[in-house]
Amino acid sequence: MDEMSGVWKNRISRLMDLIQENELSAILIRSEANIFYFTGYRGPGYLLVPLNGEPKLYVYPLDFEAAKTYVRGGIEVEELSMTARVENVVEGFPDEVKSRLGFDSLNAEDYLRLSALLSHESLKPASEIIWKLRMIKDRSEIENIERACDIASKAMDLASEMLEDGVMESEVKAEVLEEMFKLGADGAAFDIIVASGSRSSMPHGAPGSRVMREGDVVVVDLGAIFEGYCSDMTRTFYIGENPPEEVVKIYEMVLEAKRLAEESVKPWTLSSALYDK
Repeated sequence: MDEMSGVWKNRISRLMDLIQENELSAILIRSEANIFYFTGYRGPGYLLVPLNGEPKLYVYPLDFEAAKTYVRGGIEVEELSMTARVENVVEGFPDEVKSRLGFDSLNAEDYLRLSALLSHESLKPASEIIWKLRMIKDRSEIENIERACDIASKAMDLASEMLEDGVMESEVKAEVLEEMFKLGADGAAFDIIVASGSRSSMPHGAPGSRVMREGDVVVVDLGAIFEGYCSDMTRTFYIGENPPEEVVKIYEMVLEAKRLAEESVKPWTLSSALYDK
C-alpha cells in the first residue's frame, strides 16, 4: 500500500471511530469538498460510510468514469441511474444502516424527502463530526496549502509589477490568472479583485475597464486552488513614489492591526477573539 492510499484509508478509519463514538449507524456525505477529502474524487455524488461494512460512493453516469479513475483507498464506486434522487439511493441501504443515519449537508427539499422515508428520529445532522476530524490537517493537506500559498505569492508578485499608470484593472486580472495556471494551480480560489482609485474602498470590487493612474491606491485580492486546497492573499499598493500622508497613516494602521493579530494567533484561539483586538 502506497503512502497516499494509507492517507485515504486512515481518514475513513478515523471517521468510523467518530461514527461509533456518536452512536450513529452510518454517515451519508453529500458535500463535494468532503467527498474529495475522503475519496480523492472531485465531483458530485453520495458517499456512504457505515459503521459496519465498507464505504461506497454512488455517482451519476456522467461522473462514473471520473470517479472510477480518481477514487482512492479502495472505495467501491456504484453507478446510479440518471433519474435517481437522494431517497432512491438511501432506500436501498440495509435497515441497519438506516437506523441512525447521519448526514453532512442536505438542502431542505432532500431533507424533507429523507425524513419522510426514514422519520426524523433516524436522520441525524453530523456535519460537526466531520469538521472535528478535518479541523487538524495532515501532512499532505499542509503541503497542498503551502503550494497554494506559494502560487498566490508568485501571482501577487506579477500583479505588483503590472500596477502602473495606463494599465487596466482587467489586464492585471487576466495576466495573474494565466500565471496561476502556469504555476500548476487548479484555478483561482475566487474571482480575483483588482480595485483602483475610488474603487479601492470596495471590499469586493471586481476588476473592470478602469485605467489605473499615478496616485491611485490599488487593492489586489487573489487566491489559488491546488489539489482542492485554497489560498487567499490581499495586498494594497500605491502607484507613484510619494503617497499622501493620509494614505500612509491608514496603511500603517492596518499593518499594526495585522501585527497584533499575528502575535495573538495561538492554538485554540477563537478568530472572534482576534477580531476584538
